[in-house]
Amino acid sequence: MLWLKNSLATSALAIFLLLGLSAQSNAMDNLEAIDTVRMNFNAASMASDALAVADLLDKDAVWVPAGQVAILGREAIKAFYVNRFTDKRTVITLHPGAIQLMGDWAVLHSTFSRLDADRLNREEQTYSGNYLWVLRKQPDGNWKVAYDIWNEVADE
Repeated sequence: MLWLKNSLATSALAIFLLLGLSAQSNAMDNLEAIDTVRMNFNAASMASDALAVADLLDKDAVWVPAGQVAILGREAIKAFYVNRFTDKRTVITLHPGAIQLMGDWAVLHSTFSRLDADRLNREEQTYSGNYLWVLRKQPDGNWKVAYDIWNEVADE
């Protein structure tokens, strides 16, 4: 009987360890997927591709640009980037940051840098600041940006 109790205890411990390793692996997969969204945003910015930016967004996304009113919904945010990319060559670099997972939601915060170059007169201005993303895991398992808020300062 003691052998059976020890066997059950060992089996239970093995199951708990496997579940823990599985959860840790799942968390790492989610962290990598979220960082891929960040890198894809950088690539879309570099390519001035508003459609690629929009593909990274939750359908109900909310953008809160520094000093502006909130922009509601994927289509409105896409229009924001179409306008921005038409007038300026804008290269936004979101730097890696801290990611906090909370089930099907995650928060990413870090710093960014941005270069805006007027397409007509080629004048350039650089900016830097902080950003905060809230991401939502989609039914298909992909992560999308649901909220973005940032501040910015023009660099001298």
